[in-house]
Order: sequence, then C-alpha cells, then structure tokens
Amino acid sequence: MSEPDLPVPEPTEVDEQRALEFIRIKEDTALKGRPEGDQRCDNCHFYLETSEDISYCWHDKLEIMVGGEWWCDRWEEVGVPDDEPSAEDRQTGMKLKFELVEDQQWVNEPKFGEKCDECLFYLNPDDSVSYCWHPKLRVGVGHDHWCQWWEAAPDSETGAF
Repeated sequence: MSEPDLPVPEPTEVDEQRALEFIRIKEDTALKGRPEGDQRCDNCHFYLETSEDISYCWHDKLEIMVGGEWWCDRWEEVGVPDDEPSAEDRQTGMKLKFELVEDQQWVNEPKFGEKCDECLFYLNPDDSVSYCWHPKLRVGVGHDHWCQWWEAAPDSETGAF
C-alpha cells in the first residue's frame, strides 16, 4: 500500500510580510550571499561576533542575522566608524543566535549536500540569499546554508512545484 501524497505546505500571511521586509532590506543594501572581493560580513565593522559563521549585523539598515561570507554595500572596515554596538544590539544578536543558530539549527555549512537553495522553504532558489519561510526560522538565509528542517523541494533543480 502506498503512502498518500502529503500536501505541499504554503507560506502564510506572516511569511509574505516578512519576506517582503527581507526583500526590501536585501535590495536597499545590495545584500548578497557571496563576498565582494575581500569584503565579507565576518570582517565588517557591523558583524557582531567575528568568530562565528553566522552572526547579527547591527547596521541600522540591516539588523538581521547574516552569514560570514555574505556581503552588502554597507560594508565598513572593522573599527571604522568608531561606534560600538549598543547593549540593545548585543541583546538582540544573542537572542537571535540562541533562537536560530544554537544546536545546529541553522549553519553555514550544508549537511549531506542539502543546501538552502534546494529546500522547499527557500523562497527564491535563483538568489544567493533569500527568505526561508519555515515556521522555525522565518529569516533570510544563504543559498549554501542548511538547517535541521531542510526538506527537498518537489523539483529542486528548477525550484518549481
């Protein structure tokens, strides 16, 4: 006896709102999932924890978790400008890290070849960074990241359903 086909989940209204916000941030900052030369998020002034693969960007135009190898046009050399993250920025960064990254929930290295851009929940597989609408994440993720909720897209080669 074969198993019945399970319905393909759909993004919710919350996902649509968050995806639009992420797309706005991405477009406003030219955010990419690949470095621009030697400029990478993990060597940027606004990357909260430079020793981590995924960390909080406290630039006021982003304020999101980003991958260390990502890049945006807000990149600044470490120490330039000379401001520091606020206590609120640090608290937000630690909260998001705990909620999204701890315990291998979301990592910078794909497991078993299962990359985000081949996942059912990756909104636009043609982009190097896109919105993940899995209810446990609901954040922007890089094409070559992975999380424990990875699920193959019905047609991962084209991203079509």
